[in-house]
Amino acid sequence: MYYIKLHGKLIPADGNCSFEKLSVSERNNNKNNGGCEYWEPFEIQKQERREQIEGIICEIRANLAEIELILEDDNLQL
Repeated sequence: MYYIKLHGKLIPADGNCSFEKLSVSERNNNKNNGGCEYWEPFEIQKQERREQIEGIICEIRANLAEIELILEDDNLQL
């Protein structure tokens, strides 16, 4: 969850500006002005992060399967 600082208080934001060249305060100002073209809702970010993690888990599974085959082959050759 993202938060913005407004009048000395942290307020939950419903997303985040993804334009990295803007400073945090400039991104927060865009939020306060109704967002910008780089605004990403929190739900989209959450889904993208979940898809990235699932992809990484698939890669790890494939690597472990390869390691398992190598170890089995080494045991057969002993």
